Amino acid sequence: MPSRPHPRPLFPSSRWRAAGILGQHNHACHPIRTTLMPTLLETAATYLQNEDWNFDSDLESSQLIGSVNGDAATFHWFVHAIEEDELNAVRIYSNLPVKVPELRRQAIAELITRINEKLGSGNFEMDYTSGQVYYKTTLDLMDGTLTQAMFMRIFMLNLSTTDQYLQAIMGVAFGGVEPATALEMLGAEGEKMQ
Repeated sequence: MPSRPHPRPLFPSSRWRAAGILGQHNHACHPIRTTLMPTLLETAATYLQNEDWNFDSDLESSQLIGSVNGDAATFHWFVHAIEEDELNAVRIYSNLPVKVPELRRQAIAELITRINEKLGSGNFEMDYTSGQVYYKTTLDLMDGTLTQAMFMRIFMLNLSTTDQYLQAIMGVAFGGVEPATALEMLGAEGEKMQ
């Protein structure tokens, strides 16, 4: 697997660029081929380059890989493009920097079930064997074309949702907090998200 690029803040913006906080370009992405119809991965990479995201590309597996500094922690994200006869989609995964201890996996399963019920797009998942938790969003394009605006919306939705719920997940996994209590502490109980 390629080495990880340096993480960046979750919400870079034009004002950061104007203030001189962002300025250096450090794209580890392979050159993007240009055609009349860009691939899904090319569209995603172009958006990320235009917004000064640092990332690596794994062209064999059609993935872009990067890190982000959220409010709660640094976590890794993966953009996976699927361009097949039956499926034309972009999937974004954010891997939480946590391996849930075996004794807390049932509680995390309850928590992510409660969270997922509130989400309009995407879902949290946990690998019961390893305890790895991640958030996944998918944009199924069918016969449509991915635009940078479409990619930006699903990409930023993924990162902000991951960051929003990370503290609740950490509290349940390592602080012994009960799932319903973690959501109440977060202030998300009873509100539909997204």
